[in-house]
Amino acid sequence: MKPDDGGSLAGRAIRVLAPGPPAWARPSTMPPIIARRARGPYLFDIEDRRYVDFVMAWGSVALGYAHPVIDSAVRSQLEDGNLFSLTHSLEIEVAERLIEVIPHAERVAFGKNGSDVCCAAVRLARAITGREGILHYGYHGFHDWSQAVNPTVRGVPSSLRAGIHTIEYGDEKALRSIFAEHGSDIAGVILEPMRHVEPPPGYFTAIRALTEKHGALLIFDEMVTGFRRAPASCSELFGVEPDLSCFGKALSNGYALSALVGRASLLDEVSSIGFGMTARGESLALAASRAAFDVRATLDVSRRIADAGRALRDGVHELSIAHGLDIRLVGHPSMMTFVHTVPNEVFLAACLREGILTNGHVLPSAAHDDDAIRTSLDGFDRAFAALARTHRT
Repeated sequence: MKPDDGGSLAGRAIRVLAPGPPAWARPSTMPPIIARRARGPYLFDIEDRRYVDFVMAWGSVALGYAHPVIDSAVRSQLEDGNLFSLTHSLEIEVAERLIEVIPHAERVAFGKNGSDVCCAAVRLARAITGREGILHYGYHGFHDWSQAVNPTVRGVPSSLRAGIHTIEYGDEKALRSIFAEHGSDIAGVILEPMRHVEPPPGYFTAIRALTEKHGALLIFDEMVTGFRRAPASCSELFGVEPDLSCFGKALSNGYALSALVGRASLLDEVSSIGFGMTARGESLALAASRAAFDVRATLDVSRRIADAGRALRDGVHELSIAHGLDIRLVGHPSMMTFVHTVPNEVFLAACLREGILTNGHVLPSAAHDDDAIRTSLDGFDRAFAALARTHRT
């Protein structure tokens, strides 16, 4: 058996890798699929099978894989080095670009992933307010404070669970009730500004008013929405400026970079919370981020992404009806979720067999052009035909 044979590598992967990401789009009933390369909206495995990718590394690669402008910038920076003992000029340039496009950004602190900067934002809220209570909605990483609300996660000190409270998205009445009872204990509210549905009218205005009234910080976790749902921040869509925001993923088109941004009076305290990591100024990711800003300056990326998602959603719904299935894509076209009556493992496996990579969510990129959408719909047509034989409604 060749060293790079799919079965051999799949077996080696099972033997040596702990379970977890990046096996995002593989049903647990199937063996590992090992990636070799990717370009545009397509991912190729080690046997050179091509998949239209709608995971795109959890939406990180918003411009598409192997984007020539990004790749050129990274290669150029590689000649000058990657990690330095001093602040690199790229840190300053990328911070300036963030401040230019995000109204509430006056200072920037860089990290390497969403967990880093979300944790920093929460710790900063606690340090500044002198309180410990945190209200949250969404997923904010693997650190103890965030996973304290998940009873299935082991190893989290039980003492942390009392300080984190999950809120129901869009429920203004419940939020007012929590603040009325616990307002003096709440350090901040951190939430993904949008996931599966748009916010109800006035929702963020109410949150902003409540946090200001009770002296708590408002934090937007824009790991997924940032530079995807809007040209930069969702704050420009919803007309509310948070105190702090967390960005990553599309910020650098998949290179490991995240950023905590906010008012200067808040970010100037970041050194007091012990925030720092060896690779926070790593220059290849910063070069990729600067190049991504250049691309977005000439291309309406968020519109391109939404147009691709809209075309896919409309086609999927037509195919669902044609095959007598109840399969829908819900959410904003830039970040959608499949809703269906088929067992999820069966649904994902059917898509995968027909060259469609999804984990149940659809995060298009600007590289998902008309050809990619047509190829996808052809694959969904075959997948739905197979599902209809056993799961027709």
